Amino acid sequence: MATPKMTLKLLVDKKVQRVLFAETNKEFVDFLFHIFSLPLGTLIEFVGSKKMVGCLGKLKESIETFQGTYLQPGIKKEDIFNPKTPYSGNTFLLSYNVPSVDESGASKAIYRCSNASIICSCYNRYATCRSNASLYANATCPSCCGSMKVKMASIMPKEDATKEMEEQSLNKMKGGYVKEFVTYMVMDDLVVKPMSTISSLTLISKFGVKDLSQLEEKMVSFGKDEVYILITMKIVY
Repeated sequence: MATPKMTLKLLVDKKVQRVLFAETNKEFVDFLFHIFSLPLGTLIEFVGSKKMVGCLGKLKESIETFQGTYLQPGIKKEDIFNPKTPYSGNTFLLSYNVPSVDESGASKAIYRCSNASIICSCYNRYATCRSNASLYANATCPSCCGSMKVKMASIMPKEDATKEMEEQSLNKMKGGYVKEFVTYMVMDDLVVKPMSTISSLTLISKFGVKDLSQLEEKMVSFGKDEVYILITMKIVY
């Protein structure tokens, strides 16, 4: 499946080959604002441990090789690198192995005891394992003290599932940080402003452009490859 991308309109000064600003919609501005709520582990995942300045890369590598037996029950390494943060908008450009936040019951995994599948009689102590379930992987079964690590499917009535998907789609359209139906301008240093004729002319004057014929509009695609470049060039270093 092709990587999703958004389109940006750049105003370029042809004479000096410089981008004055990008004309964007709500989606791109939401992406920029959402960077502040990203877990640090997600940024390291984007950039790569070897390219990180300081000791964060080494710390990440040590956690990856850390034995799970020393972690608290129900804690997974993914929870350390990618803690769930509340956000109601669409952040597909930042979905690099990051689990989406979904407060619905259907999104929560359920685990049963690994001994629950053993064929047993009513006198077998494992019989009661079948009645136990947990939202936490590797929790201890209260019946046999085994590990509750077998993932079960969460089934939702078809009508409720359809309704929930429609509500989630509507919430995504209404979510995010900034308002829709507004055009925004993003400068090279990532300064974001609502776009207007006055603000555009002011910025053009600020860059010393006297001949408007030397300006041209250029449409570019912005996807995950461009996200990597933006984060490494503008944010991490």
